Amino acid sequence: MLILFLIYFALCLGIGYLGVGRKMGFWGYFFFALFFSPILALLLVLVSDKRPEAPSPASSDKVAELIASNTLLRADVTRVLEENKRLLDRLDKSTPP
Repeated sequence: MLILFLIYFALCLGIGYLGVGRKMGFWGYFFFALFFSPILALLLVLVSDKRPEAPSPASSDKVAELIASNTLLRADVTRVLEENKRLLDRLDKSTPP
């Protein structure tokens, strides 16, 4: 009886391993196989979608570049606004009432 349990448990571990990189992952497929059936879990693994890939480091570099350019753009806009304010103040002081 112990040998049958060990075989069943090994099948469940194998199904869990096949589920790595899929929607429910190792633990999801392992517990599904353990509680229901390794055969049903195998069918579920075969029809399930793969997990979407994480964004690549190149895209995170692009995000960092966009943030840096956004910061520079804000600094430029702030500088232009301050310059316009100074010009308006000078204009107000130079015009007679």
